[in-house]
Amino acid sequence: MSETKVCSQCKRELPATADFYFRQSKLKCGLAPACKECMGSKFTDKKPIPKEGYKICCHCKSELPATLEYFRARKGLKYGVREICRTCQDEYNHQHKLANKEHIDKYNAKYKEEHKEQIKAYTASRREIDRQYRIDNAERIKAYKKQYAIKNKEALSTRKKQYYAENREYLLEYQKEHRQNNTEKVRAHDRLRHKQRKNDPEYQARRKRYAESLRNNPEFREKERARHRAYRQTPEGKERARIDCVKRRSLKKAVIATLTLSDWQECLEYFDHKDAYTGLPMKIVSQDHAIPLSQGGSYARSNVVPCEMAINSSKNDNDIFEWYKQQPFFSPTRLRKILKWTGLKPNSTTQQISMF
Repeated sequence: MSETKVCSQCKRELPATADFYFRQSKLKCGLAPACKECMGSKFTDKKPIPKEGYKICCHCKSELPATLEYFRARKGLKYGVREICRTCQDEYNHQHKLANKEHIDKYNAKYKEEHKEQIKAYTASRREIDRQYRIDNAERIKAYKKQYAIKNKEALSTRKKQYYAENREYLLEYQKEHRQNNTEKVRAHDRLRHKQRKNDPEYQARRKRYAESLRNNPEFREKERARHRAYRQTPEGKERARIDCVKRRSLKKAVIATLTLSDWQECLEYFDHKDAYTGLPMKIVSQDHAIPLSQGGSYARSNVVPCEMAINSSKNDNDIFEWYKQQPFFSPTRLRKILKWTGLKPNSTTQQISMF
């Protein structure tokens, strides 16, 4: 049992320790005769002892691992970290800056004015040090950024969206000017990025969503049509159109071509003079080959359906089943009607040609 001592004033029997009595080396016991409370002070609270490798924040009293993740570095102290945790230190610094903003701004402006050359020299040396550090630790920085992006994906996405919404006009103008001034460089970069990510499913899905959003945008479609019409009037566009026409004629000569005008009229009547895929009236009527000519399809009655020119261009030489099911205007009823006219079977690339 620990020794006790009776206070000379309040007569209480208290532990004979420095927590309850002031030290007084001249006396035999080494402690003052009266307790701390009687001498106008308070008893010393015993500080909690943290676990090995932990430290208690002097502000919030939280017991945290004594690492640089929770405390800032400070040489000379136990574990080499400060007594106050990072969270409390940041909050203190923030409140201090808010309370002394004018004084801090005034002091900083004065300091910058008096030390221009020193700041300039330090900035240049710091940049060189940072540049060399990035070169020497390229892989480490890359891994850290990747890990940080994964850990803070939602926060970064929200921040980017907010910044884009606040600076949309400026960013669009900057991107347009940058592409005009660095056309070849931007194209080479885009080609490289596409080559690196073309096998990434997420990248491909994102490209499809973007393409669908453009196809469903009337303003964009009209803009693209105007651009194509203007391009067709240029010498390069005319030559391109001539080459495409020759190629298509050559392709048609190598396949079965039995479609007649009466066949085409029957086809239009069968589909009520509407687009076979969308079921809507057509502004520019075109003939679409259910099985593309490039894949062995024929220019025959059972392989041709009426189609809007823009939809025809969108289908291009894609497989009818894969392409049609991915479109926002897909309809099982219209697909069955097309299959009945063409004689195709689902997931089939073989057509039955009607000779009569």
